[in-house]
Amino acid sequence: MSSANNECPVKISDGVYIQSLTYSGNNVIMTIKLSDVSKYDMDDDMGSKMQKVSSGMKQYLRQALNLPSNVSVIVKYIDKANRTI
Repeated sequence: MSSANNECPVKISDGVYIQSLTYSGNNVIMTIKLSDVSKYDMDDDMGSKMQKVSSGMKQYLRQALNLPSNVSVIVKYIDKANRTI
């Protein structure tokens, strides 16, 4: 897990980065930075899209890291000013 975090930030697409990947207790936390977005400029449609992306990322991480069922995967978004979305 720490080796994956050492590779961060990783660019996923324009303005989207995996900022960190950390393990805390029974949680794996992936922080995704939206470097072109302010949380104050977001609308409901963007929030809905983020939920869909989060679901896919959780499934991918669970499989890629072969996580046991007692470990939760949390996807956290931050905006260009590092504010939690």
